[in-house]
Amino acid sequence: MVKLSNRNKYINRSMKMTVSVTKILHFIYTMILENFVDIEEKHDFWEIVYLESGEAIVKADGREHILLAGEAYFHKPGEVHSIKAINGSICAFFISFHSTSKIMAFFEELKIPLENEQKRLIRNIYTEAQNIFERGERTADPNAFVSRSLLKNSPLGSEQLYKLYIEQLLLITARDAEMGKNIVTYDSKEKFERMIIERIVAIISENLHSRLTLEEIAKSLNYSRTYISLIFKKHKKTSIIDYYNSLKVKEAKKLLREKSVFEVASILNFSTPYYFSRVFKKYEKIAPKEYREKFKKH
Repeated sequence: MVKLSNRNKYINRSMKMTVSVTKILHFIYTMILENFVDIEEKHDFWEIVYLESGEAIVKADGREHILLAGEAYFHKPGEVHSIKAINGSICAFFISFHSTSKIMAFFEELKIPLENEQKRLIRNIYTEAQNIFERGERTADPNAFVSRSLLKNSPLGSEQLYKLYIEQLLLITARDAEMGKNIVTYDSKEKFERMIIERIVAIISENLHSRLTLEEIAKSLNYSRTYISLIFKKHKKTSIIDYYNSLKVKEAKKLLREKSVFEVASILNFSTPYYFSRVFKKYEKIAPKEYREKFKKH
């Protein structure tokens, strides 16, 4: 006969639910043309607008926000809102749901860039939307996915997965905010653009001894080459590459006091000493060798 020990006591614990999606509503993935006029609307549920490509103006309760590729805006219940594509067409996701969780107060009027994990969840939500919703029509975009009524024979667990992916997206976003990551809002296009400029300048300054490309800068910021080039030229009156090279030359002038032209070209990661000399002369109107000799005389 087995004697049971009283020492092993198991405690049943209820789980703390930080966020709960109580109802799922529509899901839309579509292209919006620049000339499309969106009618302002409001409703009693949450709506996430995620911009996959392009640039848009999101209007919310009379305030305008610039939304760029890779960014999301959270419309709270009762908020009057609309969207307009600018500088070309956009591709956007619209995810609507009900939630009364206290943490949802954090998402009110929130505009954020999404990390790769969050973008993956958006794609998972899209996949499950196709499993659970009958596809509707959108005249302006024949390739759009517009949710309609629920399908009768969805794969096992599709609706629950759809709900869980939304909850996971909300939790990861809120957790990142708690850790001080990635959550910044701007009340004007001017402030937002200046933030982008500051980030570009910081990246350039940290990479004077590297061979940085425009593609690498754009990728690190998660914006297009065209966009960052346009706003940089607008604010700095010069191109990103010209600005980068001018800082390299400024650094070269310090190094040339103690090092040879060949050494400086190598330290600053120019492809060849000849190319370094050409760039240096463009900004200083004198060859680096002549500059070095001139400095030594003084």
